[in-house]
Amino acid sequence: MGQARAQLLASLAAIYLILAIPHVTGGLTDDLEIMWGNAKVVTDSSGQQAIALTLDRSTSSAFRSKKTCQFCRIDVEIKLVPGNSAGTVTTFYMITEGAWQYHDEIDIEFLGNSTGQPYTMHTNMYARGQGGREKQYKFDFDPTQDYHKYTIIWNKDWILFLVDDKLYRQIKNNQMYGAPYPYYYPMRVYATIWNADDWATQGGRVRTDWSQAPFTAYFRNYRAISCPQYGNNPLCLPGSGWFNQQLDESRKQQMTQVDSNNKIYDYCKDPKRYKSGPPPREYEFENKMYDLFFTIPYALDVRYEQEAMRQARILAALYFILTISPAISDMTDSIEMMWGNTQVLYDSAGHQTMSLTLDRWTTSAFRSKSQYLFGRFDIDIKLVPKESAGTVTTIYMVTEGPWQYHDEIDLEFLGNTTGEPYTLHTNIYAKGKGGREKQYRLWFDPTEDFNTYSIIWNPHMILILVNGKPIRRMKNQMRADTPFPLYQPMRMYASIWNAEDWATQGGRIKTDWSQAPFTAFFRNYTANACVPYNKAWICGQGSGDSSWFNKELDEEGQQKMKDVDDKNKIYDYCTDSRRFPDGYPPECASQ
Repeated sequence: MGQARAQLLASLAAIYLILAIPHVTGGLTDDLEIMWGNAKVVTDSSGQQAIALTLDRSTSSAFRSKKTCQFCRIDVEIKLVPGNSAGTVTTFYMITEGAWQYHDEIDIEFLGNSTGQPYTMHTNMYARGQGGREKQYKFDFDPTQDYHKYTIIWNKDWILFLVDDKLYRQIKNNQMYGAPYPYYYPMRVYATIWNADDWATQGGRVRTDWSQAPFTAYFRNYRAISCPQYGNNPLCLPGSGWFNQQLDESRKQQMTQVDSNNKIYDYCKDPKRYKSGPPPREYEFENKMYDLFFTIPYALDVRYEQEAMRQARILAALYFILTISPAISDMTDSIEMMWGNTQVLYDSAGHQTMSLTLDRWTTSAFRSKSQYLFGRFDIDIKLVPKESAGTVTTIYMVTEGPWQYHDEIDLEFLGNTTGEPYTLHTNIYAKGKGGREKQYRLWFDPTEDFNTYSIIWNPHMILILVNGKPIRRMKNQMRADTPFPLYQPMRMYASIWNAEDWATQGGRIKTDWSQAPFTAFFRNYTANACVPYNKAWICGQGSGDSSWFNKELDEEGQQKMKDVDDKNKIYDYCTDSRRFPDGYPPECASQ
């Protein structure tokens, strides 16, 4: 199998070498297409092709790249509108093409000004539809006299903005700590010129002087270095300089100089906009902490000079100001019934139990009232007794955004004939991709009494437990380009339904409806989790046990999981050689 995997990697490397670097060496129109308005391909005085974008009172103009990319380096030389450009905006940006409310975007906008006054370079980044990360700069040159090179580097770790190869701004990928980052969706490059005299120049005080129209900006030497697609994923191999771009000391010094000499606005340091500090989820964890003009809500007892992971946890504490839901005795405080024959019952102590019932005509379900971003979720379940073949009782967590990019964590209890054991079927979806099935036979009868089933979901891993015993773990390996549920909130669901076409012995045994109704019982639901607060997710220290947030599996836990693997696991996609004849998925190596 190792030889087969090596051959596969060699083949992928060959594909990469052939496809990965589409340098523009011919005409601009090989890679770009004109969209609307008075956009023209012209030849400059040096004989090079350029695209001229023109704005007049009746129309704007634009072009875009013919291809999208998921991680890339984009370079273009631009000569901006000379003279009185007040009110105009010339843009160079990247944007996704999915649902707008979840869109990602990387912006460079050049805000025109009155004759003799400098341009402003306005930068911004959107992730999952959330922007507001503006930083602005003045140049120490005139961008209208000649062409200058503007660069966006977008890789799995950073977004970098460069001007004439000088670093102006960085945005670090801190999805690990809950900060949204453009990671999952490909983007297309656009360039436009348009009128924005209501805000662009001196806050809208200086309007566009249409007597100076038309306004024209020129673009040339467009180059895109990108990861080619391999299936549904980008293929970016180690050794691609821009893809593994990190900040050395000279780059850090460049940015320090730009911050001192050229930066004129930084959303992270705008006390009027954020009177109690920058929004936690938008805080850019760059190489040093910003001066904090807000109060840390509780004392931190970890030294700043300790190892990097602990530094990261300290930084995370600045915005994970934790709220932990207390243990819930009344299920209806946090659970809402959805459909079917779902009932609330009371035991002799007055505690609530919910029942979900399946018959020939209807299923039933409930869900949590809140969505969560990370948490520990526990619930006690007593499954359908005796003849349960064909039925599936589930607890699962799922996102509510576009289905093709959804995340999901599944526990499905597959019924069986009387006397035969249940199968616990688990699966995990990230970025719409599942196929990570593992199945277990439980070491007890789950129909005789209630048993506790738990999901721990934190930035490091997903851990599934049964009666406190870990049975499955999926590590966060996004650094190795393996999707992981990290930035989309999820809601907890429970349901019972008929799946006789596959659930019991591969569908050979069908549901015996003469045994209906089939009923499962649920109680003691608890969610110690990150909960929504305005537009942020609040999680950290609170009134409950918050150890789940930084939980790793210790040696004792790993041994318990190994024991379950040896005695109770009956299927593992990571050992299914028929399904993966050319090598197992990359995450299998370290789960």
